[in-house]
Amino acid sequence: MISSRGLILHSMMYGLNVFSEIRQLQQQYQDNQYAVFYFSKALSNIGLFIEFFFEILNERCEPVVVIIEGLKSFLRLREYSQLLFKENINVFIDIEPYKEFKKLKEIKESHFTLVRSKKQLPKIPNFQPSKKLQEIKDRQKKKLIDHKRDQYYQSNFDELKDIISEKSDNEDHSIDHEVSINGENRQNQSMLKQFMNYIKNIYRKLACKLGKYHLDDILFILRPFVYVYFVIQYGRKDYMPIKIIFAMDMIAILISLKRLSQSQSSGLDESDQLSSRRNKLKSVERRELVRRIRETLLKYLIRDPIFEGVTKRVLEKLFSILRISPRLLGLLYSLLSYFRYYTYIA
Repeated sequence: MISSRGLILHSMMYGLNVFSEIRQLQQQYQDNQYAVFYFSKALSNIGLFIEFFFEILNERCEPVVVIIEGLKSFLRLREYSQLLFKENINVFIDIEPYKEFKKLKEIKESHFTLVRSKKQLPKIPNFQPSKKLQEIKDRQKKKLIDHKRDQYYQSNFDELKDIISEKSDNEDHSIDHEVSINGENRQNQSMLKQFMNYIKNIYRKLACKLGKYHLDDILFILRPFVYVYFVIQYGRKDYMPIKIIFAMDMIAILISLKRLSQSQSSGLDESDQLSSRRNKLKSVERRELVRRIRETLLKYLIRDPIFEGVTKRVLEKLFSILRISPRLLGLLYSLLSYFRYYTYIA
């Protein structure tokens, strides 16, 4: 059971969280200036309330939390797809970094950067550039269009080459065996080719859409649901759920570190920079990946059974060596227990 002091502290923290989430949702709905609407965070606080009060009643609440985590994972996948296709953000970010990204985008659109000093100055409204400046801009725009067209032709060159070679082989084959092939076989071959081309087009469209998703983001979104599910199967004090989640986190961290290393394009040649531009991360995406890696590793210190077996003993020894009052240790446990509830389904 939780002490009265911890009960009051937890209730105040949960109340402030729910109040702030309701205010954020209300403000986001009234502004109507964001392409992504976040519902998943409000569900997190509802799940925290349910788990916290079931813990007070000394009951098991994991089945209810699994349902909430399933809904939250679905909403987060929806938010992730909106970030990818509507905002062109390649990392799943929360609402606060998303708002910061929108503000920086507005500043970038309303300001211009000086070439030498790199200072940002506001754009002059209704500014009409000179003819020479307009010619330079038109030339740069034409070069960019030509470069994109060349990249498109270069990417499709191998595919066109395969198609041409296939057609030539089929023509040679038809010339050599023109007598033996009848009309029905030719019709069947043409139908088969049409069917295979249809399958290839579907595969290309799916690969174009699904290729934008990253495995580390998907593992990060699905991790709470998987964790609560295995807690039901093995219990909170068993090491099996935390081992499974640790393996998922290690895979996600390795993929995130690879993405961070690939985004560093400094010191490369021009051709390498063009090839690595696809993997270039924005500043908000880079900060989110670094923050995610750091917090993922720190959360294990306050999760059961590591907290009961390692962290709690280290804190007790540290407080006894420093001769700190046990009341401060109790207050620290109350704060840590709040974050333990939070990281249980976070």
